[in-house]
Amino acid sequence: GATFGKNGILTKYCECGYSEQEELIGIKEPTVDKKIFVHHIDNHDPRYPKITVKRLNGKSLTYGTDYTLKWSEENSFYPGNYTVTVKLLAPYEGERTISYQVVPAATDKITATTKTDSITLNWTKADKATGYRVYQYNPSTKKWKKIASVKTNTYTVKKLKAGTDYKFRIKSYTKFSNGD
Repeated sequence: GATFGKNGILTKYCECGYSEQEELIGIKEPTVDKKIFVHHIDNHDPRYPKITVKRLNGKSLTYGTDYTLKWSEENSFYPGNYTVTVKLLAPYEGERTISYQVVPAATDKITATTKTDSITLNWTKADKATGYRVYQYNPSTKKWKKIASVKTNTYTVKKLKAGTDYKFRIKSYTKFSNGD
């Protein structure tokens, strides 16, 4: 049968003893819509990355008829590193494993309380986040610089100059067993 990157031949047999051969178009390497996928808080409607499986001619295969998917873990929509295995079904042959990562949802509703020489940033907690990284924009280099890593959803930036504009960005992160 056809497999990844290779066409095949399908032989059909009739009860009358007649056989017919048909060319099967090979399969493209399966793809995942996002290698980094954002975890959604609503676990009643878990969202997995979209896997696309197509023939070499661009026509899509049908899930359940032409291939199956096996996720590395039942709850592989929580933050972490995961894989999904695409297994082709007859008359196709072969399987491929795709890796992807789920990261915590973005923080939102950031508020700032200012004093003469400091600013306290507060934000809503991101579901399943291990901690947060605080970044400050440097207008002279036009780059964001990490100024802190915190476990809570608040941070105070000190030694600021009055009458100066500052920009801050907060990113949530999750520690995995093999890094973050």
